[in-house]
Amino acid sequence: MKPYLEAQVYHCAYRFWVSVQLSHSKQCRIYGRNAHIEELTLDSKTMAWALQSDCKDSLLDICLGDELSWPAMRALGIGFWFTDVGQLRARVYLCMM
Repeated sequence: MKPYLEAQVYHCAYRFWVSVQLSHSKQCRIYGRNAHIEELTLDSKTMAWALQSDCKDSLLDICLGDELSWPAMRALGIGFWFTDVGQLRARVYLCMM
């Protein structure tokens, strides 16, 4: 991959992560406590940044951490931007266990 394309890919992932962090801090301010990831509301622009990234696995791991649950994944809009169906099924299956 050409360096400028690689920088754009990481830029997209970074924009998604920053949007998630901003949404989280906004929810903390609204609720007056540490908000759970399930309470996040992300817009389609944020999900488009994740869709354009090539490091979707890393994004999901960074955003979810140990909180692997379907409501958390749904709040991140994983069904819209996590394009590897096999890995998506495997992650959802792990949540349901």
